[in-house]
This record gives sequence, structure tokens and C-alpha cells, in this order.
Amino acid sequence: MRALVLRSTLSALAMTLLVASIALGAPPTHEVFSATQTFTSSGPDGFLNPCTQDLTVSEVGYIRVTTFYDQAGNVTHRLFTSPGLRFTVTGPNGKSLSGVSSAVNFVTQTDTSFSVVTVGQQYRFTIPGAGSVLSFAGRFTFSVDFVTGTVTASFTGNGANNVAAYCTYLGAN
Repeated sequence: MRALVLRSTLSALAMTLLVASIALGAPPTHEVFSATQTFTSSGPDGFLNPCTQDLTVSEVGYIRVTTFYDQAGNVTHRLFTSPGLRFTVTGPNGKSLSGVSSAVNFVTQTDTSFSVVTVGQQYRFTIPGAGSVLSFAGRFTFSVDFVTGTVTASFTGNGANNVAAYCTYLGAN
């Protein structure tokens, strides 16, 4: 009797999962891209560069992209993860600072809008004996409405922003 009940329960569960997976749309696809590159970041508004002189930025790792679809096969959103993506910033004096990103990026794009929500630690650079001098951890939201042209951005979380110590250490002030 117990075996019959267990078999019936498992069969019902399997049918429920099958129907749910069909109703939810196509299964997600997975892609992996290399994120290994080196480039010059011009200050003071370049990527990871609040300094007055150029810095060399290297990133090493990969990005995983999971794409989700609706019942019609249209992309509904993408999930970007970069486990262990390492950034290294090198200044004119040859000194470097490195940090690892564990942030998750949720990207949604439609015909009329585009949005990115980044959650987690994007980067953290620490000078020995001085602590974190440049970091970003929390929730960052960026969106563009293609119809109105409206761009919005917001950040909640924690960040360290000791630009003077960061640039002095790298010899870029």
C-alpha cells in the first residue's frame, strides 16, 4: 500500500513539473564568455580610475550568461554572473591593487526599455595597513526608457571611497 501511494505521489509530482516547465516557456540557455582583457583607463572618470593619471586595468576570468524565455520563445531576461572575476589596477609607479568580483547582474531588455540590476560586491581594493580604499557592494540599478529617453540610476549599499589613498598608492595623483 505504501509503495502504491509513493508511486502515485511521485507520478503526480513528475506530471506537475512537466506541465509547469511547458507553461513557463523554453528552458534557459547557458553561455560562458571570456572576460580576460587589459586596457588603459583614463582618469579621472575612467573605469576604476578616479585619479588624474592613466591606470592600467586588467581583468581575468569569465562571465556566465543564463538567458530566460517566455512561452513564445522571446527572451524575458538575462542573468550574468562572474564568479571570481579578478580586477587588477596598476599605476604609473608599477604598484598594483587587485580585487575579486562576486556580483550578479540581472539584465532585462524589451523593445522599449533596458535595465541592469547589480547585486553584491562588484569590487574591493585594499591597501595593506590602510584597509579598503575603493569598493562597491550593494544594489545598483540602471535603466533606460527608449520611448521617453529617460535614464535612471540608483545605489544602496556600502562603499569605500578614499580616492587620495588609492591614487597616492598607485602613484597616479
